[in-house]
Amino acid sequence: MDKKKKILISLIILDIIIIGIAVVLTINLIKTNKEEEKIQNKIENKIENIEANNVIENKLVNKTENIVVENKVQENNTHTHEEEPIADPEQEVDMSTIQKKESNQEKAINIAKESWGEDGSVEFTFDHIDENGRYVIFVRDLATTRQIDEYTIDVETGKVIK
Repeated sequence: MDKKKKILISLIILDIIIIGIAVVLTINLIKTNKEEEKIQNKIENKIENIEANNVIENKLVNKTENIVVENKVQENNTHTHEEEPIADPEQEVDMSTIQKKESNQEKAINIAKESWGEDGSVEFTFDHIDENGRYVIFVRDLATTRQIDEYTIDVETGKVIK
């Protein structure tokens, strides 16, 4: 073989190696981009789930507050008629029970606030009454509404049961 053929074959082999390296690098870049997209999608899904949970929690808190407001509005509306309606004893008991629950909720929240201490970065929300009649109060971060702590309060004794 003469020298020109050897150089030509060497250049062709070198071109094939360069093209092979370029193909391998391109494939790796595509795989990396797909993995980054998967990670980004997971992050976006987690953010959407957190936002959805916050919306649900806010709706529950708002719904509870709306029920209280509706009861107060209904109570006020009964006095706007010229004729005094006939009082239903069961309805009066229900309203007094609701008012007692409201005042007990406020008492429980105030006890939890005292136990927690001065802190403007949190809010205290009533969650539920447990099977023993104790009030469960959540301490939530104002910025994220994430639950930080939980207090179980015996309103009758004023004691905090963690």
